[in-house]
Amino acid sequence: MRSINVHAVTFVAACLVLTAALTTNAQTPEAPKQKPPDSTGVFVSRGHTLFLSSCAPCHGADAKGDDGPNLHNLGLPDDVISSTVSNGIKDEMPSFSKKLKGDDLKAVVAYVHSLQ
Repeated sequence: MRSINVHAVTFVAACLVLTAALTTNAQTPEAPKQKPPDSTGVFVSRGHTLFLSSCAPCHGADAKGDDGPNLHNLGLPDDVISSTVSNGIKDEMPSFSKKLKGDDLKAVVAYVHSLQ
């Protein structure tokens, strides 16, 4: 039997707090979820390649979790995923702001969105 992954619980809790803060302060109705550019093609493929080199050591090659949480079906907006990847989570996940920027970061976000 597998024990509860503290990293996964912390990550999910942080995402829920951030999502609640974003929706509580919203002045306008919720905007539709952003679709990543070229989410069905080359962009997702590039994101997968970057994921394998940067993210898989903690989240697993299949993104179903290991030291880091399962990333399938997150349902989080692009900006939350992008911010988490860029800034990391204190004492839980390192920042990737120096390694993943611009289109590379967008490609990783597109790949995470593609996970079912």
